This record gives sequence, C-alpha cells and structure tokens, in this order.
Amino acid sequence: FGLDSADNRWNGSFSCFNPMQSSEWMHNLLVLQQSRATSLTHSQSHIFKHPVLSRRLEQSAVLRGHRECVNRISWSENGDHLLSGSDDATICVWNAANAKLESQLTTEHKANIFGVRFIPGTCCKQVVSGGLDGLVQVSYVERTDDASVSCFDVHRDAVKTVDVEPLNPFLIFSSSEDGTVRQFDLRVPHDPSSHYILIGLNPSNSSFHVSFKSAAINPVKSHQILVAADDGRIRLYDRRMLQVSNGARTSTTPDIACVLSMVPRFDSQRRFLYQGLILGYPFPTHVAFSNDGERCVAPYSGEGVYVFDLRSNGQLETKCEADDRPQN
Repeated sequence: FGLDSADNRWNGSFSCFNPMQSSEWMHNLLVLQQSRATSLTHSQSHIFKHPVLSRRLEQSAVLRGHRECVNRISWSENGDHLLSGSDDATICVWNAANAKLESQLTTEHKANIFGVRFIPGTCCKQVVSGGLDGLVQVSYVERTDDASVSCFDVHRDAVKTVDVEPLNPFLIFSSSEDGTVRQFDLRVPHDPSSHYILIGLNPSNSSFHVSFKSAAINPVKSHQILVAADDGRIRLYDRRMLQVSNGARTSTTPDIACVLSMVPRFDSQRRFLYQGLILGYPFPTHVAFSNDGERCVAPYSGEGVYVFDLRSNGQLETKCEADDRPQN
C-alpha cells in the first residue's frame, strides 16, 4: 500500500509516448496496468507488509527544495520520479535515481497545496494539484506560456486530494472538504458555469454536512472510487452508476451508487484529542487501494491504520497501532 495512493514497487518498463497518439499511449497504459496487477505474488505481498521489513528501511536521501512543509508526495507510473506539493504553493519534480530536483513549478494556488499527481501517459510532463484555496490546477512541467496552466475554481472549500484514472490521461478527480468529489474531462473546454460534481453528500436544504478527506480510483477496476469522510466512513462508489452534475453547487449522490460502506468499531469512550481538546471520534485522513485493487488502507486520526478487504464486503483485515504491530 502507498498512503499517497501511489506505489512504485512493481516490476516492468514504461516508455515515453505522446498521449495524443491514442493507440500508442493506450497500449503502454495497458502494459502498465497489467504489471501493477500481477507484480506481486501472494507470498511476496505478505513479505512486503511484514513489520520486520519496515524496521530495516534506511534513509537514502533528503530532498530539499521547498521553503515550507511538504503535504503530499506521489510517485510517477514507473517510479523514476517523485512529485511533491507544499505550503509554499509550489510543486517539485524530483529524479528518484539521483535525488535531484528537476523542476519547481510556481502555481496559481494562493495557499497550501494538499494534493498532487502525475497525469498518466505524459512522461511526467503534466501534473494536477489541489489546495487549501479550493483550486484544481493542471500544469505542464516544461511550458511557460499561457497555455501551460488550466485552472478549475469550483470547490467551496479546501481540496484535500486529487487523483487520475489509470487508463485515461484526460480524466482527473478532486475531493474536497465541501463534501464533493468533482470530475474534470480535459478533452472538453472548461465551462465556468459548470460545477463538475460526481459525488455530493450535502443537500442544500439540510444542516447536515460531511467533509471529504480523500478519494482514490481503483488502479485495476477504474470504475470504482473510494471516498473517506469525516463522519468516520469510507464509501466505495461505482462510477458507472453516477452522472456528473453541472448544475447546482450542491448535489446528493444516489444511495444505490454506494456499493460498500466501511467504518471501524471504536470504543464509545474513544475520542480524538488534540492539545487536550476533544475533537470527536476518529476519522480517516486518507484512503488508498492496494496494487491489486482488492484491499484498501486508511489511517484514522489519533487512532491507527486500518486495512479492509473489499472482497469480503469490506471486512476489517488488519489494524496497525502506532508501534507497528499488526493486530487481526
């Protein structure tokens, strides 16, 4: 698992190609997808998640380039590059082999960047970001003209994560504390009057409010999307049952599209404490799929890290406490 929804532990090769040459980029992406799905055998997966392995990890490099704290990192498709987003509102592209900074992008974000991803099929030349200002931005790494940036200013609150569809370099997704997941199609001209709502849980006529903390696309079954919310639940949606709403800013997603809802059982006395203040029950701060798309992992605030088995109706598989000892 990679808690930034990316993982570079697959074996295979990936060549640069032009995303506009559809047959070529689709072939390469299919090869990449098959490599991800079959890269780890069952025995290997147990070895990788064993706590002994994590204790043997050593620091190989320190990457310095941001002026303020780093909020999110994300691997490229083949693990050659690393992307980072920071409170300084810049995005850094790093060469993972030599730990060198290749590019530092100045963005249109006015505040902290919380989500960054490479857009697939672009040879690490195109990235998407989301931030505290609610802005979603698509940037070209090596272009400085006016066409190098596309901005979507549709969220009413902070964007916590951005994600991409593995087999489609044109679809990007953003999750926000305004309680929506938005879907953007880069092949369609941006319409400032559209709101691109794919998932929404906050009706305009209700005081009920749910904030989304993270969303992730299944790397194998791309029609599935996971959403982590501050009500403690992780919801699995089938995108084939959803339609993008370009109308009102608030939209309620049909319950039928939510095929699975997962939440750990917490002690009734368990509360999330911060500097002595009771902030409520623990909630998932992030969510990610496993490489094979059959499990998901989520860290809960002030609690632990939970692994759910999606093949068994979301049954809790493992809980890891702060001391890294797995518990069944």
